[in-house]
Amino acid sequence: LVLTSELKNLDTPGPPEGLPARVEGEIRRRSISAGSGTPLKKIVWAFGWAVAGAALAATVTVPLVKSHRPAVNRPERHMERFVPCRVRQASGNVRLKRGADLAMVEPGDLLRGSDLLIASSDGLLEIDADSDARLVVFRESKIRIDSQSGPVKQFSLKQGRVSVQVLDGGERAVRLVARPAGVVAETRGGEFAMLALVDGRVAVAAFRKDAKIRAGAEMTLGAGRVVMFPAGGGSAREAEIPEKVQLEVTRPAGPLHPGTVTVEGRTSSHARLWMGGRPVATNPDGSFSVRLDVKKGDTVEIEAEDVAGNRSTITLGPARPAGSARKPALRRVKTRSWRVTW
Repeated sequence: LVLTSELKNLDTPGPPEGLPARVEGEIRRRSISAGSGTPLKKIVWAFGWAVAGAALAATVTVPLVKSHRPAVNRPERHMERFVPCRVRQASGNVRLKRGADLAMVEPGDLLRGSDLLIASSDGLLEIDADSDARLVVFRESKIRIDSQSGPVKQFSLKQGRVSVQVLDGGERAVRLVARPAGVVAETRGGEFAMLALVDGRVAVAAFRKDAKIRAGAEMTLGAGRVVMFPAGGGSAREAEIPEKVQLEVTRPAGPLHPGTVTVEGRTSSHARLWMGGRPVATNPDGSFSVRLDVKKGDTVEIEAEDVAGNRSTITLGPARPAGSARKPALRRVKTRSWRVTW
């Protein structure tokens, strides 16, 4: 191109001097008709355009050729295995709310994101979250599926008690979030249970291995320990998992009599309470007071359950007739709930 630009500055040589006018005119006419450039300039211009065209073609063609070459020794991208949640077992009244639809849950049902599962007073539900992870939803509980894909499967506990088990070497962790308290518990290869009360109190117990707990600050809960979060975001209290749940009735002091009766007592601060089969709200310290309409011969069963599944029961009954050999009207029964294990 430099050579071409230099040749542009050269003047086209005219015919030699001393030729006849007719010959000189013919030479000039043919020179003009052939073009203003000399043969050397034409050759250089053609060569320059050829080189430029070849360079442009190589610039466009080489990437296209490279893009069609097969990859050599390229590592395959890891694709995570997606396993949807599936209902393993369901007993009692357990319902599934999907959008505006509400239906009974049956074993084998596949669950989707945003599904809400509701276990009534006699309901019990087992969910296979993965091939090596399982959730158990106990009675009077509500749980929502947040996320099924990725390295962590997440669920939201609206209220009630849920236990989580993940086998050693599991591919994914399971995370449980208590709403609206915001307490988060997560495990990979461990086992824990979470209890969420309606007023915002939350308790988490770790049974096997440690569990990661996050409620503002992150902490590690060791196996055999329980942490209790009061409503409103107060300071948490950690302790050993108790062997039994506290339950006592202070009023009435004796048997039941027909009429309106006030039942008062106390249970553990982070325990659920039922009276006559119906859930009863307790105060932050575990105390309760309920007014009941009692008929002649009625009995009232009071039951408390903590996050570890410990249960205590007190049955209030009518007065014993004089001279009768019947059992006392007031008796205590302590049971311990089961946990699903592989």
